[in-house]
Amino acid sequence: MWAPTGKSKDVCQIEVLGHWAPFWTQNSLASNGRNQYLISCLLQHKVIPQPLGNSGTSQKTNEVRIASKNRLFFSSRPTAQISMPVSANMTASEIWRLVDVNQIKRIHFGRMAIFSSTRLLIALVEFRPFTTMSEVKVNQWDELSQFLFRKRRFTDSIATNGALLEGFMFAIGWRKCSKKNEQFGLYGSLGKIENAKDAWQNQGANLSLVGCILGQSLQYVGDNLFEKIQNCYKSLGVPSFDQVNYEADIPTNQGALEFASALTFTMNVFKNAPHFDKDALLYALGWWFQADKQTGQIQRDASKRCKGGELFFPNEHFWIDLSKCYGLIQVMWASSTLVHYTDPAQDNKSTTLVGISRNAQGG
Repeated sequence: MWAPTGKSKDVCQIEVLGHWAPFWTQNSLASNGRNQYLISCLLQHKVIPQPLGNSGTSQKTNEVRIASKNRLFFSSRPTAQISMPVSANMTASEIWRLVDVNQIKRIHFGRMAIFSSTRLLIALVEFRPFTTMSEVKVNQWDELSQFLFRKRRFTDSIATNGALLEGFMFAIGWRKCSKKNEQFGLYGSLGKIENAKDAWQNQGANLSLVGCILGQSLQYVGDNLFEKIQNCYKSLGVPSFDQVNYEADIPTNQGALEFASALTFTMNVFKNAPHFDKDALLYALGWWFQADKQTGQIQRDASKRCKGGELFFPNEHFWIDLSKCYGLIQVMWASSTLVHYTDPAQDNKSTTLVGISRNAQGG
C-alpha cells in the first residue's frame, strides 16, 4: 500500500488507507492559515482539491501536504508495510512481540494524524514539550494538576470500572445514576464532603480554571473537533463537570469552553484491559504528564522521571510511548470504535504518570 513517487529522495506519496502522517509544523494544528485549513479538512474527512506545492521537489518546510485523490505528502519515508494480523483478544505479551518485530507503529514525538482503512480520521496525537510552551501555560497545567490531587479529599478511587486492572482512577463531575427515577448525580464521598463543606462549595473557581485549560487545549488540537464534541455534549442537557450544584430550571452547559460532564484522572502505575468506551460521545480526549506523587506538582526534573507507560490501539497497529512525556501528551481518538488499553508506567519514589480523560454521560 505504500507507494513512493517522484524523483526526490525525501518525498513520498501514500494512499490514506489505515496509516498515519506526521504533522511537522511550527505552530499548533489549530493555528491560522494553511495549518488551520488542513486540520479542518482532516476533521471533516475532506480532501484539499489541489496540491499545496510541488511534489517533485524536496520538502524544505517539512509540512504535511494533501493532494487530490486522497493522498498525503510527507517528508520522510514510511516504515515497512504491516503484514501481521492483530486480534483484539491478544495478550499483552503477544502485543509486545509484534512491537519487537516492528509490526505495530510506535508514536513517540511530534504531531500525528491516523486514518482508518476507510479513510476516516480516527486519532490525533501531539507531544508538547514544556520547553516549547510559555511559562504561563506550564504554570496553568501545574495549577490544574495540583488541584486534581487536592480534589481526592472529596472522593474515593473508582473500584467498579470494568477495565481497571491496577493503579488508581478518580472522577470529578456528573454521571448518570443507576437508581430508578434518578437521572444523574455528582461524583464524591458523602462522608468526606460532610467533613469539608466549605472547601467543597468554594472549589468552583478552580473547577472553572480546569475547564478553561482543557477546553483551550482541545481548541489547540482543532477548532472543528472542539465544536463537534461540544455540540454533541451540549445536546445531552447535562451539567458541566465544573458545576458543584444543579437546578433543573437553570440553563446548564452553556459556557464557551464547556465540553464534558465528567473528568477522570489516573495515577500510580495505572493499567486497564482492552476495551471500547461506552459514554455518549464518540471521541475521547486524553492528556498525560508526570507529576509529584504527593503534591501533584508538574515534574520537570529529568532525573526524577518515571519510566514506561504505553497506550495501545492493537487493531489499528499503533501505540503511543508515554515514557517520552517531556511535557504534555494530547491524544484524541474514536473511543467508541477503537479497542484501546494502557500499560503502566514504572513510578519512582517521587513521580507518577498522570492521565486525564473527559467523559460525557447521557440520561
